[in-house]
Amino acid sequence: MAFALGYGKTLKGMIKKSFFKTSQNRLAYFEFDHKSNAETLVFLNGLSDSIESWSEIKSYFKGKYSTLFIDLIGQGQALEEEIKRTPPPNFVISAAEQAEVLKEVWLSLQIKSGFHLVGFSYGGGIAIRFATLYPELVHQLILFLPYTIRLDLAFPIQRAWADQIGLLKNFNFLRPHINIIGSSYQKMMRDYMNFRFSKQIPDHHRRQISMDLTEGIMPFNAFDVFDSLPDKAVHLVTVEHDTLVPKSLYREIWSRLPESKKRSWLSIQDGEHLIFEQAPMYCAQWIETVLSMKATKHPRLFVGHSYRMETKEVTETPHSSHSA
Repeated sequence: MAFALGYGKTLKGMIKKSFFKTSQNRLAYFEFDHKSNAETLVFLNGLSDSIESWSEIKSYFKGKYSTLFIDLIGQGQALEEEIKRTPPPNFVISAAEQAEVLKEVWLSLQIKSGFHLVGFSYGGGIAIRFATLYPELVHQLILFLPYTIRLDLAFPIQRAWADQIGLLKNFNFLRPHINIIGSSYQKMMRDYMNFRFSKQIPDHHRRQISMDLTEGIMPFNAFDVFDSLPDKAVHLVTVEHDTLVPKSLYREIWSRLPESKKRSWLSIQDGEHLIFEQAPMYCAQWIETVLSMKATKHPRLFVGHSYRMETKEVTETPHSSHSA
């Protein structure tokens, strides 16, 4: 049975800060700022981020909404506690497992209503998984540069090649050779991730944990579950200068989302992948904007300039005239 450990304040009207032991004996950490008669916003971190990454967002929404910030397994305060364990736990955690952690934390708070869910990058992928498993709990789903599919399969031609490799495994005489190729490929991917994360996460041990979390989410293909998202709930936010995710993948996300699920798409023209570091107030204001946006027959399209704090509605798909 899951239970909250006895840390932090629990009095009404105060911020509750608590570690949380899940039903699988893993740790999460959360901060819940409850405001009576207010809707709740839940925020899910990027891969190597923590609750502290949302400091300016916290300040912006304080007193306006109830807010829940959470360090999932392998993140922030939860990670700091778990790495003390001997032997160290496994951090190859699936998207569904992380989604279950959020569900258990939410149920422990004994709030009868649902919430608006905001996910950034890795957290966006977990948010999608959660919203497809528990759509009744999610009112609006706000996805900033969300993980949808492993990046080595970001282009359709890569997926076609991977499918062909999968078919070859059906031939017994080829299987050992395919397995050797697969093992070599996995090592290459870990070496690549180690290189990509080296500047952002200089500590080798924590970098390995981020790589494990990446391996955990990689089997999740969000395209396969789009039909299970709540209706008229999805607000997509992307950037024009993402050095991690090809723009063509963002276009594919929007095109493959069923029309019944879409609510809005904002493309930030001067944005980069670390958009919450680059323009936290612009992001906060946009979240507030979409929360008051009424559902319309057709999804709404926007382009924005974060440094100028400007956003305008457009009639064409934001990336339609650009290539990756």
